[in-house]
Amino acid sequence: PDKDTCTSTSDLSGVGWAVFAISMGAHLLKDIVNGIKLIVSSARERHNYHHGMRLFFGGVILTSAAAFTLLISGIYNAATAQSNSDIILNSVAIVFVTDIDEYVYGILCAVNISWVKMWSVEGEEECVGEIGLDKDEEEDKVDLTTEIQKLIAHVESLQLNVERHNKKLKMVLQHFPDLKDGEPFGFC
Repeated sequence: PDKDTCTSTSDLSGVGWAVFAISMGAHLLKDIVNGIKLIVSSARERHNYHHGMRLFFGGVILTSAAAFTLLISGIYNAATAQSNSDIILNSVAIVFVTDIDEYVYGILCAVNISWVKMWSVEGEEECVGEIGLDKDEEEDKVDLTTEIQKLIAHVESLQLNVERHNKKLKMVLQHFPDLKDGEPFGFC
């Protein structure tokens, strides 16, 4: 017991750190990517200044919180974990704690959607899908709008064709009055 040398009793190996990195990366990468998307979206000209600033600061906070969580959990595990099971248990606990806000939000959506609509900008759509930018839905709306505009233009073109054909038919009927009887050219 009275020795000048230190001995390590840790069973922690590279496998434990690999599982930690995969679990934390898989969980936090979504927040980092969504934060970066918000920051990039804030620079688009279609947003007014106030909305752009909200997107920018939301993205910075989301990205920073995810990166900070990853950094601090790595430091904590390096200091306290003695085995692979310790590091895995710590990473699962951190993932659970960082997901509590999403669980509470899901509960609020399930309990009373009007509360969520009252306090959020996007309302009911957020409860159904992921929080963040959903380009597919926006692109679908734009595609549908474009398709409707094309169909309207096509219908108008068809109406003009019908009017032209009606004028031609009237001219033909004026020159050949026998066609009005429904028996053109003497056929039964």
